[in-house]
Amino acid sequence: MRKFSFFGSLRTRLILLVLLAVIPAMGLALYSGMEQRKNALSRAQEDALRMAENASGVQERLFGNARQILFTLSQKPEVQQLNTAKCSKVLANLFSERSERSSIIHGR
Repeated sequence: MRKFSFFGSLRTRLILLVLLAVIPAMGLALYSGMEQRKNALSRAQEDALRMAENASGVQERLFGNARQILFTLSQKPEVQQLNTAKCSKVLANLFSERSERSSIIHGR
């Protein structure tokens, strides 16, 4: 009489052997992928923070320059006297000298 055992057939034993060999490798690949994802996420957050800090520094310098230009303009007699024609000439001369200054006015 033939015994019916789960581990009895050669096919079943081979499948179990293959699974025993493959499952640890799959687990290692999954763990490695999760670690790589975690590291990539950490690097992306660090890069985003660094870019935000750089943008903040640029904006701070731009505002400082704008503040300095506005203070200098406020000291000009043409501005203090509210002479529109002379103010237009002063501003035209000021912004034609350096293109960086015009970006403050035009928002570029």
